[in-house]
Amino acid sequence: MSQRLQKGSNASDAAAKNVIAHRQVLAQILKGCVDEFKDVPIQVIQKECIERISKSKDPVTPPESIIGEDNVDKSTKEGTVKYDIRFTASVPGEEEKILLTINIEVQGDYRPEDKAGGRYELVTRGIYYCARLLSRQKGTVFSGSSYQHIRKVYSIWVCLDPDAEHRGTITKYEIGENCIKGHAARRKEDFDKLCLVMICLKGIDDLSELGKDVDDFLSLIFSDMKATNRRKALTDIFGFEPENSLGREMDEMCDYGLYKERQGEKKGLEKGENRMLSLFRKLKESGLSEEMDKAILDPDYARKLIKVYGL
Repeated sequence: MSQRLQKGSNASDAAAKNVIAHRQVLAQILKGCVDEFKDVPIQVIQKECIERISKSKDPVTPPESIIGEDNVDKSTKEGTVKYDIRFTASVPGEEEKILLTINIEVQGDYRPEDKAGGRYELVTRGIYYCARLLSRQKGTVFSGSSYQHIRKVYSIWVCLDPDAEHRGTITKYEIGENCIKGHAARRKEDFDKLCLVMICLKGIDDLSELGKDVDDFLSLIFSDMKATNRRKALTDIFGFEPENSLGREMDEMCDYGLYKERQGEKKGLEKGENRMLSLFRKLKESGLSEEMDKAILDPDYARKLIKVYGL
């Protein structure tokens, strides 16, 4: 039986963020997405590498030092950015620890609507978040022109309901070096200062098909499987046993599938339009212009194609 991904209301969104913000889950995300932690044991990450965690519900206080960070960026010219989860991660090293700024966003709407009524891609918003995480460091992490002290930032997006073709994927966007003429290689640590990671979750048709990557782990956590079955699967597949507080947070997450149905009653037309746009995009990318023309003229045929493509 297919296990749907959970979607949520404001209350369940908050519960989802609380689950993600738990050190046990953050350690899994860092291990699976952040290159600097790929060789660090999970238990070390969980117990030693995650500093103060700030969530969007926390009170906002102006940052007075580089330790203890707030989760809101305010700028008179650029507006306000409110991060879901934000914290400092310290990477163990032989000489000194490397400090990273980590932002994690839990996103239910894969193609959000802007205030002008248009839609934008999350990847573009994620790049903007990375830029703000960098610029806010001046006056807190470094001062004056001491740019050598800029910390690398990660913005990691957990997408609960991605487009069908993106489900079960993890994608990174980062700065690289491209020598157009000659060879003027610089040290990677001098330009490798931002990384955007998109984790697109998936529905679970069969537990035996799950891998052991972080998208598999999170897809299981956010499935609408019964709590007892989900805990057993987490233990059997990932060797993961939720601590009591995390277990309670997971159990408190509402049935996102039912929520999706309620939202469908309110936004049925919008959902239909989204699926139609996704279908047209798919057909256009595949060069199937005749199929697209037929779908435009025949709603029944369009609905058939939407099912075929799983949109």
